[in-house]
Amino acid sequence: MNHIAPVNHPQTLANRTSWQPTANWLSVSRWRPEEPPPLPASEVRAVLTEVSESLVPAGKGAAILEAAKIGAALGSPPGVVPKAYADAMAEALEALPPDLLALAGKRARTTLRFPPRPAEVVALVSDELALRRRVKVQADYALFKAEREPPPAARPSPAKARSVAALVAGAVNRPPREPLTDDDLHAQRAAVLAECHAAGLTARTA
Repeated sequence: MNHIAPVNHPQTLANRTSWQPTANWLSVSRWRPEEPPPLPASEVRAVLTEVSESLVPAGKGAAILEAAKIGAALGSPPGVVPKAYADAMAEALEALPPDLLALAGKRARTTLRFPPRPAEVVALVSDELALRRRVKVQADYALFKAEREPPPAARPSPAKARSVAALVAGAVNRPPREPLTDDDLHAQRAAVLAECHAAGLTARTA
């Protein structure tokens, strides 16, 4: 009997069954089109690649396996041929990304009490799927803007901001200086003359 060695696929977003968005992904998800680009173009491009890969469908083979798990846990609806039910379920699930496919199957098996319709299983991850699609659109537009205008300038650190605020407040709140009197002017002139004599310079007294 011939044995076929398993193929070890690289762990990319297209085939992993768990995925967490990056900080930049979250920045783009909160971005609004009327705002400046949230990140430099290179980082927005990386987010666009990431979210695009997170939407790659799992494919027919993975969907068939997940449909079989759902059928084993919940059975098939009364009067429906089990194979036809499994085929319909797999057809509906194969468009889901791998991690959302696994999540939809888990939610179906652990929260439902009766055999669901295929669309009901897909709806269990509709929010997550819609968010990724929205972020993809936003990342696409953010990249368009980032390539045409610079990202927002970096904000000063909190310490620097407090220092500047203190200087401004001091300048604003400083009491006005009293006008110089004739005695003050004579005293300043005498001090200058003394420094000049000490340095061996001749000061003009006119």
